[in-house]
Amino acid sequence: SPTASRTPTVSFSATPSPTRTASLTPSRTPNAGVPCLAYAIVANNGQSIHNSGTLVDSYRSSLGAYGGSNRFSGGAVRAGTQIVLNGGSDIEGAQTPNAPSGLTPMPTPLAYTDLGDLNIDSDYTFTGGDYLVQSLNINGNPKIRTQGGRVRIWFKGMNLAGSIGFGNGSPDDLWFFSLSNAWQVNINGSCQLTGVIFAPNIPISVSASNGVFGALVGSTVTLNGDVAMHYDEMLGAGCGGSRGG
Repeated sequence: SPTASRTPTVSFSATPSPTRTASLTPSRTPNAGVPCLAYAIVANNGQSIHNSGTLVDSYRSSLGAYGGSNRFSGGAVRAGTQIVLNGGSDIEGAQTPNAPSGLTPMPTPLAYTDLGDLNIDSDYTFTGGDYLVQSLNINGNPKIRTQGGRVRIWFKGMNLAGSIGFGNGSPDDLWFFSLSNAWQVNINGSCQLTGVIFAPNIPISVSASNGVFGALVGSTVTLNGDVAMHYDEMLGAGCGGSRGG
């Protein structure tokens, strides 16, 4: 398991969050080692592109699984330039185009476990802590689990498939952070992601037909096919004056 590390302090300029109709009580301190995210999607300095059949909405992991009475219209989207809605796409939340966020990559911690190039094609478990990978390639349909606390992974390149964050009660259990020299994020095919990708310096392309539960931050963000992006409103609860978006 990784060596315990000191968490760097990261500040982001304050921006207004979408209006919510109910009080939220976060299950843990929002800014304890991760940015507080007030949006489902942030395209840091470019477009947020929503292709035919895509959906953005919200839920609250503190109330259990998404669906039924745990489905809300808090799926706010912010983009540095345009928010592009193509053929039947739907954003159930505030839209803020032409608003660059000025976000930069999250600094790496002082101590972490270096996994090099990591290729996964069978079930895999990350133990709570901090990791660095050069490239992370998950192929086929494995179940990727976390245990023993929040997992934070810094990467250069990442291709995801399978069930990422399988069994996680909260997307806050699994965070992916781009390095300053990162180049890509692809979420492929039948992937289901329960977690957060914070990659403000590189594009994110999502074709995850089984949905994303959490939040996405990229330089640009593209949702393809029938992708459903379900923002967890707990990621933005209690942000105060520090928001990642």
